[in-house]
Amino acid sequence: PTDEELNFALKFARKPQFRFGLLVLLKSFQRLGYFPAIGDVPPSVIQHIQTASDLGAVTLPTYEESRTLYRHHQAIRERLGVSAWGDHGLRIAGEAMSTAAKVMDNPADLINVSIEELVRQRIELPAFSTLDRLSRRVRTLINGRFFADVMEKLSAVEREQLDALLEIGTSPQKKSLFFTLKQLPKRSSLEHLQDLLDHIVKLSDTVGADHHLRGIPYAKIKHFAAEAKVLDAAELKKFTPPKRYVLLLSLIHRARVQARDD
Repeated sequence: PTDEELNFALKFARKPQFRFGLLVLLKSFQRLGYFPAIGDVPPSVIQHIQTASDLGAVTLPTYEESRTLYRHHQAIRERLGVSAWGDHGLRIAGEAMSTAAKVMDNPADLINVSIEELVRQRIELPAFSTLDRLSRRVRTLINGRFFADVMEKLSAVEREQLDALLEIGTSPQKKSLFFTLKQLPKRSSLEHLQDLLDHIVKLSDTVGADHHLRGIPYAKIKHFAAEAKVLDAAELKKFTPPKRYVLLLSLIHRARVQARDD
């Protein structure tokens, strides 16, 4: 704590015990952006603040009276020019996530974007679980719009063709066409050139054109394709048709791009 912060604590709290608690909360908030439970502050941090504040052998308050803790929180927010988490913060976080979700898909990335915006706008951070739930809601909403848009572009015949990719074939291997799509030929060498050419022809004959995915950012398509690649046909069948078709189309699109690159 600086001399100014020590004076702030001295004026606000008369008892050394509560002065100490105020300083611990202040320094913790400056680092974390939210108020931790006083018992969660690491002993090394507490000892450092105690030594730097020259408070002697004083103990931390337990804050049994919630009114005292509330007053300390309010005083620190006013000093730092920070707003408490509430409806305004929820709206800011939601808007930041909604914008990011159009190009990002990982909930952790959406949470990080919202944290940066809340810190920039001087708003206290909520519990992680709050941002986690919000990120999943926003992600589901944004992706749902993409899924619905693609669904409208697909004809009934194209939907049937996509569903057919997940059916087990009559070959001895008992594999679906979807499984075959996920298998790229081996190394892209001259030796395997014919395999690649055959694979490209097979992909070209598969349902799915670029216009189906138009409007979906490339980063999203890559994520959808990666999600489809780790699933098997039976797992994909459990998804709702709009999501299932987008995952399949994204996988086909990425397979075409990769095969051409090879």
